[in-house]
Amino acid sequence: MPDDLTDLLDQLPTHLWPGCDKFKAVQSMLDRNKVLIREINHNHDGRHPEGLQRNVALINELNDNMNQVVELYAQASGSLMQTV
Repeated sequence: MPDDLTDLLDQLPTHLWPGCDKFKAVQSMLDRNKVLIREINHNHDGRHPEGLQRNVALINELNDNMNQVVELYAQASGSLMQTV
């Protein structure tokens, strides 16, 4: 499915709404977050000290990504409001 969504996002007319590029960045971050969550869960299930320690960095990255996703959505909606 991500490939289909990425293809759809690539077809959006950026000249009509400049904010649509934000959705491409959001999708990329959401895809990355999906990978992070899988690794965090794997490390948690394994309960090995190294994996649990690595989870600290992974959770920090996940948190940073989510903050960026919120900001990108805010920028995209602001851009949409200016277009309308």
